[in-house]
Amino acid sequence: MKIVRHTDKDFAAKLRDVAADSSLFDAEIESRTKAILHDVFLRGDDAILDFTEKFDGAKLAAEQLVVTQAEFFNASLKADESLRAAVAEAEKNIAFFAKKSTSPAAPHRLFQPR
Repeated sequence: MKIVRHTDKDFAAKLRDVAADSSLFDAEIESRTKAILHDVFLRGDDAILDFTEKFDGAKLAAEQLVVTQAEFFNASLKADESLRAAVAEAEKNIAFFAKKSTSPAAPHRLFQPR
């Protein structure tokens, strides 16, 4: 696993490398996935509902997309310990990064968009 820290001297270059398109994935699948994500970005829940019907055959209403705290909790109990530990570590790292990146000393742009 590659570890990229915001304190690395070449952080911007490392982040660009990590965020770059990967040859490990099928280009057609990646293209379709990007199109789906773009549609969700543009249309939000309406796109989610359309794709749910298209791929799962389920016709849902927007009200059915809401996930309660109880449902989140119950789902988390079904995850194995290694997954829960990984999620907890990721949450800690994201919070740390967010705090550091909003400090006055943080660079305004971490990397240039493609």
